[in-house]
Amino acid sequence: MAKVAEMPDAERLIAERIHSLVTAAAPDLEPRTWYGMPAWAKDGKVLCFFQPATKFESRYSTFGFQDVAALDDGVMWPASFALTALGPAEEKQITEPGHARGGVTSAAPRRVAVRTMGGVLTHVLPASA
Repeated sequence: MAKVAEMPDAERLIAERIHSLVTAAAPDLEPRTWYGMPAWAKDGKVLCFFQPATKFESRYSTFGFQDVAALDDGVMWPASFALTALGPAEEKQITEPGHARGGVTSAAPRRVAVRTMGGVLTHVLPASA
């Protein structure tokens, strides 16, 4: 996670917190650097990553997933989420299943996780991952 230390303070704090969330939700994932960004791999394949805004001079950072995450939900689904800050509310959206955003809910946990980001890590990366 040496690349994280090189980030501007705001991005470094988000990256460090995401690292804590990912490793708590899925301790079996291997932290690594992927194209100069912090990422977490399963069986040698990157599953999720943090792309700081400064990497590509963007206005927001991104927490994203590779195809290994198998977030499939129909023919179209989100594979990354924009972040400008990461507080307790956003942490719940990432880690707690069924923590819906915008009042959208579903009986199917996969749909809640994918459509609202609620519990993405918990859904994609169970403790036994």
